[in-house]
Amino acid sequence: MAEIQDRWGSRLGEWEGASIVRVTQGKAVPLGPIMTDTDLDILGPWFEDTASAMAEAVREREGDFRWLSRELGGGAGVSSPTMENILTILVCALTLDSWVFSLLRQAVIGTYPPRGRAGRFFFWGYAFEKGPQRIFGFTTYGGLKGRRLHMIRSHGLDREAIKKALDRGENWDYLQAVLERKEILSFDRTETLPSEARLAERAVKTLQGVGLVDGRDPSRLAVPVFGEEDQEKISRLCGPVSRTIMGYLTKAFQDFETLLPRCSFARCSRSDVLCMLFHLAYSYAADRLVEEGVIPDFPRRAGGEWGVWIS
Repeated sequence: MAEIQDRWGSRLGEWEGASIVRVTQGKAVPLGPIMTDTDLDILGPWFEDTASAMAEAVREREGDFRWLSRELGGGAGVSSPTMENILTILVCALTLDSWVFSLLRQAVIGTYPPRGRAGRFFFWGYAFEKGPQRIFGFTTYGGLKGRRLHMIRSHGLDREAIKKALDRGENWDYLQAVLERKEILSFDRTETLPSEARLAERAVKTLQGVGLVDGRDPSRLAVPVFGEEDQEKISRLCGPVSRTIMGYLTKAFQDFETLLPRCSFARCSRSDVLCMLFHLAYSYAADRLVEEGVIPDFPRRAGGEWGVWIS
């Protein structure tokens, strides 16, 4: 018991040093903002207006987003699921999240705050029943040489299988080989496979199972890969739309200051609060865009066929 208490005491000390909690009378009190249903009652009109403006900025360029999704998917013959997958990546992950967040950090929120040994990150959470339905973000993995793999995460979306696959180095090695179009081992089941071939065979089965490579021989990537020219095209669309959204958010955050004193997180770090507001606002915007048919709905479970890309 003493060992457990010492370990938790050390953990709480680290959290306190990272400004994640404050220890008062032996209890840990979270310092990050937590959005509650009561807060949403106060901020409902604010979120309504903000999400509406964000969705409108996307809706005005819906045709351009669809054209670019088709172009990045291979042109006129692209399948509907592939095009809709790329559309979701462009609208949700890149425009609403990444591009706008980059502008916000530069102009309003500031850089990621230090959290002691835990690193640098914004810290917030939610505890509500009536908030946005599609709360999302995306994770970036650096297991490839010169490129990164990105994966959309969403509340209620099961991505455990693909996350486990990305925990194994042999799977990254195989993805790298496919990406570089290196010679892929051919498996002769009449002979004993050398250890390297056995690892590659296991990687193929795993990566096919989670939808990161296809079943062809040799394997090919089953997720979009955006090269430099692709990213220039993306920039020409996502950049202007994100700047339009940024202009609205700057004013919206000013309006929010009059509501802040009534919220449960009024004394929390301003940067954490604004980060939370931004993420929930674009999640509300995603709800609107799904309801209006601008983007497809989010799945409940997905592998590489949805919300995964390499750039």
